[in-house]
Amino acid sequence: MKKFLSLLKAVFSQDMELFRYKIKNKSSLFKRIFLPLLIFFLIEVSVGFYANILAEPLHKMNLTYVLLSMGMILLVFLTFIEAIYKSQSIIFDSKDNDLLFSLPINKKNILYVRIIKMLAFETLYVFMMLIPIIFVYALYEKPSFNFYIMTFIMALLISIIPTVIGSLLGFIIKKISSKFKSKRKVSFIFTFILLMGVMYLSYNLNENVTKLVMHATSIHDIILKIYYPIGLYSRLISNFNILDLLKLLIVNILPILVFIPIINKFYFKVAVSSNEVSIKSSNKKYKIRKGSKLKALIKKELNRYFSSNVYIFNTMLMPVLLLIITIAICINIDATLSFLLKSSNPGNMEKIIGYIPYIFMALISSTGFFTSITSSSISIEGKSFNLTKSLPISNRLIVLSKIIASDIIVLPFILVSIIMLTIFYRLSLLNIVMMILIGIITPTITAVFGIIVNLIYPKMDATSDSIVIKQSMSSIIATLIGFVFGTLVVVLVAILSFIMYIDYVIILAIIVLFIILILLWILLDKKVVKRIQRIN
Repeated sequence: MKKFLSLLKAVFSQDMELFRYKIKNKSSLFKRIFLPLLIFFLIEVSVGFYANILAEPLHKMNLTYVLLSMGMILLVFLTFIEAIYKSQSIIFDSKDNDLLFSLPINKKNILYVRIIKMLAFETLYVFMMLIPIIFVYALYEKPSFNFYIMTFIMALLISIIPTVIGSLLGFIIKKISSKFKSKRKVSFIFTFILLMGVMYLSYNLNENVTKLVMHATSIHDIILKIYYPIGLYSRLISNFNILDLLKLLIVNILPILVFIPIINKFYFKVAVSSNEVSIKSSNKKYKIRKGSKLKALIKKELNRYFSSNVYIFNTMLMPVLLLIITIAICINIDATLSFLLKSSNPGNMEKIIGYIPYIFMALISSTGFFTSITSSSISIEGKSFNLTKSLPISNRLIVLSKIIASDIIVLPFILVSIIMLTIFYRLSLLNIVMMILIGIITPTITAVFGIIVNLIYPKMDATSDSIVIKQSMSSIIATLIGFVFGTLVVVLVAILSFIMYIDYVIILAIIVLFIILILLWILLDKKVVKRIQRIN
């Protein structure tokens, strides 16, 4: 037990702190305290804002408790999605696996620690998302003390079932992919197909819920059919019953007790085989070609990016969705718009089709601003970044290679989408030029800003890629600012289009964005890039 606790402490001290990043003793109070609190506050306010929008009409119908059910179902779904790909990184591909497997530690204990760590990580996010929802609910309903006790217990338990199911699927994918030579590629393909299937089913959830409503006698029955533990929780906050509490505990804890022995039988073998490298002997003669330093660095960045499934899944959602939407629109625009808008009104369809080029520009802008790759590109290198710094290359070249690599990853999706839309809808030359400029400028702004943030808040000691990509300060700041700024740009353009001709507004927005890009590059080149040598 003492060894297990020491192992647990060592793993948790590495990378489980949400806002853990290196700071110097002379760092400002803003960096050490106020910035993490500001980010936490913005997240809480955002969730609380949307919760209040839902709570107000529900309260008028005496259905405010449905807000809790909706919030918890959403958290279950998000936890499940994260567990599918995150389990592969945290449980099987952790960077300290080789070290821990070489120590005189029971392999079962290593598995237990990995699972506890993952559950703790998910529970932390559940609490962060539930706090504003509970606050909004309390404002409208003024619940009893029993409500807070039961909600606290539910918050501790709610992430267990989706984490277990998601991790089991992640384990199956990892076990299958470990039998192939290209393990990471096979794992990526299986995970991608599974996530796309889950997203498709979730989008059609409204239709499934409608069917349940038709056959259910009350909202309570609907909740029970969708997710049984939430139904038990709903009963407990309205009328406490010790039997329901025991059911809630058993239903949530039993899956983890069944899951651990199953995974334990194959854990060590899968964890080791997933990191094996197949070497194929060959008598081919290789020619050594001289290439530029920038080209070599870009190739290194691309290889590192595509070697991490977690990195890909956290940054490729918007580009892939953009391409899928474009293909669907080009094949059958009426059916696609009906599917997306859940509407088949011919009048509305004609108006929307007339604005397709401008809607598409908003999608391209959102794709550029919401896809932050460089915010983790330095931290994800870990200690190997010291090797990059030791090479006879300038700091400017290092950051430039990361920015170009980011654009190389994102731009093909945008450019292919623009080409397809141009062929099928014969867009005007002005619309094509505006789309291309937006498609180049917005992801480049995000890439430059991501590098700046990552240089200010590096996290070089993470034991897995998911910690860097999901948990580091730089990733959180870049994602949050990108979302806010991207949304603000689209909203401002939409508002100004009522005052000015929309093409003029978009041209003005492109000019402003280009100026912002230049200013960010000057800031990076003159001030921030010097921080590279301070990173250890």
